[in-house]
Amino acid sequence: MAVVFHPETGQIDLRPDFPAYAAQLRLITTRITATANTTVGTDAMRTVRAWPRVPCPRQGPRQRPRLLRALRRRR
Repeated sequence: MAVVFHPETGQIDLRPDFPAYAAQLRLITTRITATANTTVGTDAMRTVRAWPRVPCPRQGPRQRPRLLRALRRRR
């Protein structure tokens, strides 16, 4: 997902959904930049920065479903 484009520096910030996608973006940064500039027709984009996905603070730590917690207590 594109987060923001900085026209003064030519940098686009991306926030992929998974860490593996972030690694892939870092590997193909030059191809992304070349394709975008060819499509637009100018050298507007110079760099791509992939940000790590930040967990939503509202979700908090994952908890076990209630049924599993109840079964474990019986043991």
